[in-house]
Amino acid sequence: MKAEPLRRHRARATMVFQDPYESLNPRMRIRSVIEEPLMLHTPLDRAGRRRRAAELMRMVQLETFHLDRYPHELSGGQLQRIGIARALATDPEFLVLDEPTSSLDLSVRAGVLRLLKRLQREHDITYLFISHDLATVAAMSDEVAVMYLGTVIERGRAAEVLGNPQHPYSQALLSAALPVDPDQRRTRLVLAGRPPAPSICRPAARSLHVVHCVAMSARPRCRRCTRSRRGTGQPASACLKEPTSFRLPCRPSSLRAEEKVLNAHPYSHLFEPIKIGPKVAKNRLWMTAHSTQLVKDHNFTDRHVAYYAERAKGGVGVITMEAMATHPTTQPYEGKIFAFDRAVIPNYQKLSKAVHEHGALLLAQPWHRGRETNGVVNRLPVWAPSSVPCTVYREMPHTMDEENINEILEGYTLAARYAAEGGLDGVEVHGLAHGYLLGQFLSPATNHRTDQYGGSDENRLRIVLEIIERTRREVGPDLIVGVRINGDDGEVEGGLRTEHWAQIARTIADTGLIDYVSVTQGTYQNRMLIYPTTPREQGYQMEATRQIKQMVPELPVVVAGRMTSPEKAEYAVASGAADMVGMARTLIADPEWPNKALEQREADIRPCVGANHCMASIVSAPLACIHNPAVGREAEMGTGTLEITSRPRSVAVVGGGPGGLRAALTLSQRGHEVTLFEKGAELGGQVNWIARSESYAEWGSIAGWLISQLRDTAVKVELGVEATLDSLKGYDSVVVATGSTPLRTGWSMNHPIRWASGEGVPGVDQFNVITAEEALRNHAELGPNVMVFDDLGGRHAVVVAEHLQANRHQVELVTTLSSVAPELSATRDVGWVHKRLRTAGVVFTPNREVAGIEEDVVTLRDVHTGETEEREPVDSVVLITGSKAEDSSTTASRRPASRCAQSATASLRAECSTPSGKPNWLPARSEEKKHVEGDL
Repeated sequence: MKAEPLRRHRARATMVFQDPYESLNPRMRIRSVIEEPLMLHTPLDRAGRRRRAAELMRMVQLETFHLDRYPHELSGGQLQRIGIARALATDPEFLVLDEPTSSLDLSVRAGVLRLLKRLQREHDITYLFISHDLATVAAMSDEVAVMYLGTVIERGRAAEVLGNPQHPYSQALLSAALPVDPDQRRTRLVLAGRPPAPSICRPAARSLHVVHCVAMSARPRCRRCTRSRRGTGQPASACLKEPTSFRLPCRPSSLRAEEKVLNAHPYSHLFEPIKIGPKVAKNRLWMTAHSTQLVKDHNFTDRHVAYYAERAKGGVGVITMEAMATHPTTQPYEGKIFAFDRAVIPNYQKLSKAVHEHGALLLAQPWHRGRETNGVVNRLPVWAPSSVPCTVYREMPHTMDEENINEILEGYTLAARYAAEGGLDGVEVHGLAHGYLLGQFLSPATNHRTDQYGGSDENRLRIVLEIIERTRREVGPDLIVGVRINGDDGEVEGGLRTEHWAQIARTIADTGLIDYVSVTQGTYQNRMLIYPTTPREQGYQMEATRQIKQMVPELPVVVAGRMTSPEKAEYAVASGAADMVGMARTLIADPEWPNKALEQREADIRPCVGANHCMASIVSAPLACIHNPAVGREAEMGTGTLEITSRPRSVAVVGGGPGGLRAALTLSQRGHEVTLFEKGAELGGQVNWIARSESYAEWGSIAGWLISQLRDTAVKVELGVEATLDSLKGYDSVVVATGSTPLRTGWSMNHPIRWASGEGVPGVDQFNVITAEEALRNHAELGPNVMVFDDLGGRHAVVVAEHLQANRHQVELVTTLSSVAPELSATRDVGWVHKRLRTAGVVFTPNREVAGIEEDVVTLRDVHTGETEEREPVDSVVLITGSKAEDSSTTASRRPASRCAQSATASLRAECSTPSGKPNWLPARSEEKKHVEGDL
């Protein structure tokens, strides 16, 4: 083939290779990898190539910030998606997939295969799929060709070849596969004799353009055998002539395993029913307990009913409601249910009715915090087995006497009685895990008693067994009783390790009083084991849970710990690590997660990104999520509440950050005609900045999910287009979501008078003084020594500092506050972040502000004494002192119009118009009304 036809052919037929690490140039950024075929085979200019590269990244479900990374900064699964994006760059008609998943981790393979299936369906691509994995062949192929020594010896439809192979080699190959059911007997067929070269025999006549899968193998097979399809007299598939040295029956006695493979759901283990004591859960997904702060007067509310019903409607099999106090001394804040008060019974009945309508089981979780609280709210002493204060609350507890212990026993007893009377399905005894009261009795680190509740293992377990015995007596044999335990206490000197908890589980199970064990990790001394933020990996608790499961094989065991993806959840059950998968934050982010996984709509799952905004919210308000604004407002904004407008309008949304994306999505879903303007080259806004840091890469999914949802709407996206007053005149309404720009004056909040003049700290106009966005975007252009100055106390500074330090800069983090990032106390990860930064070498300098910058010298001022000191050399200074709303292009033209001018809610919900005929300018801020899933 000559050069020009060959070039055109290479654009139409591309390839994805087996090893993603070897197929990408380690010296090229991902952007260059993706744009290289565009330069060779398309007429696109630089701007066009950048837009196409961003589009390709979205096609393979990666974020655009990955374009600026090198291959070594990505995982194997991400790299293979990059390889797929590169292969799709020229919009090919034919794609060769050479073992594209064999080098990937098991939990990643399914996601890549589903991506390939979706891309094939959406872009009408023919695949030639080469694989030795029969399950993959079954899942991916329409037609299968079996090869031996480069010759196709059998070919036919996938179901025919895999379910009724005609050639002896195909039969032997399939018989070697392990069955899906471990108890299923299989007949292994072994070929006898010396393998000959295959005869040249024409396979069944089918055109090559419909071949979607080729199963290749290096093992010999041959024998002429054509068996008729039942009732047709036609051969099922064609094979080669039989060499005389081969002796083999025509087909294996059973291919049930392969038949199962053909029909298997990718998450078949997750959606199997399971018996839990006297009850049956419809699947293996369990919503674990978490605080909601929807409480009023220590009781449930209608918002609780809507909240739990929404998760039940979303498909979860079991719900354990939030931890409920068994005694007045366990009130870390007022929003706690009193499980010992019979006033909960009517609300239990409401809750159980709402949840049972959707087929889920509902459990109560009585608990006591012990030392892990304070007496500020209830004005009562803190109770604990011994006078050992908590590392978080630091209040010296009262050592419980026998009367106090009896009060706790009575509280758990009443909690179980009222749960039964309220129509719940069971009780989960809590307090063993997370270092709460019962765990404090169990651990030698916190139980220093010498009476019958201390000393020996038996004595320390006594109160737990008494509570379990009372609970079972109250609920009887027809309800579930379970326990929540730790799999590991974490970094606690003298704390309990996995082997200790496994033995505790065995001892409790031997009583015959419990129906399941739910496993978690951590205490308040190491809270990032309880509810870790990114970058903690998925399923980090799985191996500890597996050890406990091995100790109590007869009981269902629940695993937790950032179980965020269907692939990881399926693996946990399929591998035997646990019988059920526990989720809390995952189902806060998307209550429809189970149904979407069941329907194989993984791309529609709103991901939990590990931001812990949910944890921060309950400090002073009801539960919230960083990108699911319906949380706690399910009755108004939950699934199925969105109303289609009867008066469609043309609406312009200005700004492609999360707020603009959410507004555009909701407007389009309601039936409006929407155009989204983004003056930059990509959507996502400032979320893209933070996602450039490796530790916060998951945050990119906040915008990434919204972008993926927009693809299924009619929203017109104008990238690289700045909206002007003239261009917006033709729209009925305009939603302003233009975000903000960082302040560059360098003044801290200690000098409000300085903000009026607009003049900055001396020297801030130098070239080496930059913003957080610039530091994250262009860190390679910075010098070796960088100072990050923070006046906010949030996450901004630590993200920049960690990112720069990881990229070989020496960072000093200076803050006007008394400690670095104190606001992270609300998300519970301040200690973990400090540990990561200080271990990496970041220097902390609190109580200082920038007084002046001169070339590479920075003068710092003590905010308390006014004393100054100098730092040199400082090659770059990053200012993090707040941001100013970016509204200059719209402020002059805003026109309050009728009832719609109050908020974006009106624009999204009401049927409004402007009497003057000019666009209705509204900020994308409000979430207050129905159907507005507003800004982040």
